[in-house]
Amino acid sequence: MKKLINFFGMMLLILTSTIFTSCEKDPVIPDVPGEQIEFKGFKSDSGIIVDDNTIRIVGSTLKENANEFISYDLKDYVGKRIKIDFSCKMKTSNSTGAFLMWQILDKESEYPIVVMNNVTSSWTDFSGSKNVTVKDGFLFYLSTFKIDYSNLNIDIKNLKLTISEVNQNADDEWTVAPSLKEAYEGKLDYIGMSVVDNEIANQNIQAGLKRHFNSITMGNEMKPDSIMGGSWSTPTSFEKFTASNGKEIEVPKNILAFSKL
Repeated sequence: MKKLINFFGMMLLILTSTIFTSCEKDPVIPDVPGEQIEFKGFKSDSGIIVDDNTIRIVGSTLKENANEFISYDLKDYVGKRIKIDFSCKMKTSNSTGAFLMWQILDKESEYPIVVMNNVTSSWTDFSGSKNVTVKDGFLFYLSTFKIDYSNLNIDIKNLKLTISEVNQNADDEWTVAPSLKEAYEGKLDYIGMSVVDNEIANQNIQAGLKRHFNSITMGNEMKPDSIMGGSWSTPTSFEKFTASNGKEIEVPKNILAFSKL
């Protein structure tokens, strides 16, 4: 009888140990995302929830040139002027990393960036803020630019997004603030700013540019792909080019419209 009691006691001990051991194991994380998930108000078609505080974006499930890994719909603020305060930590699955941006899906304003950084396999802090007048279709989202993310996963944790309404005329403050060009008059001949074409059409920006600067430089319009008609590609051959100062340099030979430069 004593041996029987000892046997059942040993079996109970083994069973209890097994239960506690299984409870202590890390949660099983699926390799492939399922349907669209929601995480702290954000939505993702390529995300996997790792734990209560972390989401993983699986690069192999993203479409080519996809720009929306995870997003927050701003539909509740349409017609309002808001301030976005945002912070999180991010890391990638490889040491090479990626250049990542949190921005606003606002084509008219060239997709304003709230915060951007180069992210590697170590946790990287992201923190930024931006004022924006919300229109239909606006999203706050994570994006990148021309990288191969087929084998790249992105972990995001400590997501914190605060949205507050601000005065519709808050951006007018720079049109009444002390003039920057007048403050540096006699010290600098030129003081300027970079702008893109659709920014110049904004009356508030026009007023601010006129008040603070005496020169401007075009933004995206001065980049190689714009100057060369969008034909930028990786060069495979080079040729000699003689600059105006007589110096010879090597330039790409096989890229269309390079002579325009």
